[in-house]
Amino acid sequence: MQRHHGRLSLLRRIEELESRVADHSGLVPNSQAWLEDWDRQVVNYMRHQPHDPLTLEGVQAIMSYCDSPASLVGAYLRESEDEDD
Repeated sequence: MQRHHGRLSLLRRIEELESRVADHSGLVPNSQAWLEDWDRQVVNYMRHQPHDPLTLEGVQAIMSYCDSPASLVGAYLRESEDEDD
């Protein structure tokens, strides 16, 4: 029983630490869900739509992530390039 209690205590402490480092989204920084959230926020900014305040950390992450085929920002940039041609 002591072993199970120790594990629960450790999990609770990890969750508490993660909640302290999470940003406005409540997501753990650098997780896939966090990247996807920032991707949406930045593309909303680029489209002049409502968005959460951008942070340097979020924008830096998206600068790396936008090369991913799943990135909304990357797709927006590719569309813009196609329109310019």
